[in-house]
Amino acid sequence: MSAHAQRVRSRFDHEAENWNAQYQNANPYSIYAHNLLLRQRQTEALVDDTRGRLLELGCGAGNVLLNISAQKSIKPFGADFSLGMLTRAQQNANNLKLKLPLFNADATQLPLASNSFETVICLGVLEYIPNFPDVIAECMRILKPKGQFIVSIPNATSPFIRIDDTLFTLKNAITHTLLPTGIRSWIKRKLLGREDKPYFRHKKQRFSPLKFQQQLSDQGFQIIEQKFHTYGFGFLEGTPWNVNLSEYITRRTPHHPNLEK
Repeated sequence: MSAHAQRVRSRFDHEAENWNAQYQNANPYSIYAHNLLLRQRQTEALVDDTRGRLLELGCGAGNVLLNISAQKSIKPFGADFSLGMLTRAQQNANNLKLKLPLFNADATQLPLASNSFETVICLGVLEYIPNFPDVIAECMRILKPKGQFIVSIPNATSPFIRIDDTLFTLKNAITHTLLPTGIRSWIKRKLLGREDKPYFRHKKQRFSPLKFQQQLSDQGFQIIEQKFHTYGFGFLEGTPWNVNLSEYITRRTPHHPNLEK
């Protein structure tokens, strides 16, 4: 396993409870929770008529998959690279008294037969995988002919993402260079009331929607529908007007590919 893969796995092992809370106990003013819930609703709408075997690749704590499987006539399966996430997903399934087959897997080399799923969902995964075209190829391999692939990506053309990336890069450079670890930890915990999480050095990939569509086409996919959502700033996390801004722009400028996150 590469050093990068180990960092990604470790990060999500430690953040399983936090991710679960983003769905189950969402802060109404969190732009991150707002983004996750919108993504979940759009996914549920897209699988509305789905039948048969459905795999969520990168299922995390199982929040999206369990909600879909409780409502739809599907046979759900969940795969994730993080054992911590899978443990939390199994606990959530047990709490709901639902059977949910789960397995640990590398998304670039799935231990699954070809042509074995009607639907594959892959949300918030590709940005962490440098060789993401291998993941797309694996999804194409395990899908049955005319199968459905639902995938999400962060939009590289969004000014919200560009501004966030610039400011967070600057903030991390300053705090992790100038502030000793003990002082930085004290400020986070005592003054800001935040958990002092390990610094995650991987810079998530961003994708041009047009280029990504071409990459999907190159792998043999036919683009049926694309959806965009969430306008807001991560550096203003928790402020009420941030989510209000996102909802306002959604009403005024629906489906603008150069604006959404």
